Amino acid sequence: MKNTNQLRRYYDRLTAVERVNLVLDAQERGDEAETYALVDSCPLAECLKTEGRLLALGHVAALLVIQRDFSEPAPCGTLPAWKPEPQRSAVI
Repeated sequence: MKNTNQLRRYYDRLTAVERVNLVLDAQERGDEAETYALVDSCPLAECLKTEGRLLALGHVAALLVIQRDFSEPAPCGTLPAWKPEPQRSAVI
């Protein structure tokens, strides 16, 4: 425990990857205090920068999937192209 307390003063210098790995290790061994210490020491700017990168990456991936799915015609023998159903008049 003494080594952990000595290292905590350096937690604000960890990279995002180092921090995630240490948090996962702490959670695996059930060390809740260490998990909170690691999360609480994360500099806000680094967290936001990493979160922004992940969000941007997810957005780009979603756009690529949409472009792939809707820009090329489906090959023969695959699912038929989507067609809107004709509108029906409401029966009262």
